[in-house]
Amino acid sequence: MKKLSFFFILIACLGCESPQPTGRVRIHGEFPPVAGAYLRLAFYRQERLKVIETPLKQGKFDFYLDSAVTGVYNFSIKWPVPERNRFETTRDANGQIIRKKFPPHIFTRYILRKELYINPVQATTYHIAPEKEITMRMIDKFTTDDYDRPDLFRLKLTTTSADARYYETLDSLKKYHYDMNIHLISDSIRRHMAVLPKGNNAVLILAEKINAERNISSYLRARRNLARRHPDNPVAALDILEVSNEQLLENLNDYTALLDDMEGRARESEYHTLARSKLAGLANPLKEGALFELPEGKTPSGENPSFRPEDSQYTLVEFWASWCIPCREQNPAWNNLSARYGNRGFRILGVSLDSDTDSWLKAIADDKLSGWLHLSDYGAFKGMNAVKYGIQSIPYNVLIDSNGRVAEQHITPEQLDEFLDLNLAKH
Repeated sequence: MKKLSFFFILIACLGCESPQPTGRVRIHGEFPPVAGAYLRLAFYRQERLKVIETPLKQGKFDFYLDSAVTGVYNFSIKWPVPERNRFETTRDANGQIIRKKFPPHIFTRYILRKELYINPVQATTYHIAPEKEITMRMIDKFTTDDYDRPDLFRLKLTTTSADARYYETLDSLKKYHYDMNIHLISDSIRRHMAVLPKGNNAVLILAEKINAERNISSYLRARRNLARRHPDNPVAALDILEVSNEQLLENLNDYTALLDDMEGRARESEYHTLARSKLAGLANPLKEGALFELPEGKTPSGENPSFRPEDSQYTLVEFWASWCIPCREQNPAWNNLSARYGNRGFRILGVSLDSDTDSWLKAIADDKLSGWLHLSDYGAFKGMNAVKYGIQSIPYNVLIDSNGRVAEQHITPEQLDEFLDLNLAKH
């Protein structure tokens, strides 16, 4: 079954450490004066996605963000793709460059993305500009190949905020030690492999696998060393939440020691609490028969959920989100089972990984999920509901009995149909 991971989500969670607005910040910078270019800043405020878009004027932008909160913001610069550049480049089996033309209505804008960490208490001004000079000639020749070229097109943040500078260092590590390596490996595969792997994104997938085998250990070690040098910075704890479950398990003692050694603001931060919970969940994974710690959060109307396992014989706890296509494709099957077994002691608790209430509500209505119980902590993959169960991709589910104990995990609709037919009394 297809699953959707947070690695493929552009804005899954721009989680803010503090929910309280704390100040007004200025965001300004420069970019080549490309006709039609504009910037986009996306963030969540009171469980709603907020977007600021403003055109660049002669390659400059300057605006204020009111009532900013501390946390991560998604920044991007977009500009029109000339008709002559609407193609994808790759290499054939002989290493020769080939170009695949896109239809006129596809791939109409280039996007350079950057995540920013803003702490309005530490700094009220944030400057964004290319790390190295980008000329108009480079813009004119820009193609999809250049997205993973930080040596040419990386955006850099300058500010006096210590937290933001730490996050900027992490971004640099990722761009140069991860993205750039994958670009180089992908190009080498296309140049030198006698037979290229087939399938959508097959070369990229192979490059990521090779990079994980060769470079991921040194990359993660560099991030841990950075955390050791800044034991009181909350971003050090936030970075642990970005590490995959597999890598955390392989280095569980190192990451546990990192959290133990944190102090001050880092230890007091929500990120530290979440990271603790994540490591504890990985060290003690759910097993059949184990007591299931119930999810937390609010209903779509903002109320506390009235859910008790003993109210039903079996409850499917389904983790999903409005943006998760495999989840949405599966929802009709869950509805069919709810209709078939609802009067025999079965119900569904939908735990959303949405961060935007409007999107969540629309998906509930569109998929006709009014018969489910619903809740969300609005944290997406960095919320407590995801980290304490070690969830890195959805759909994911747990079937619990009336005592709140785990009966099954990762169950499909077909398997659940068979289980319920066997275990629920027939009327």
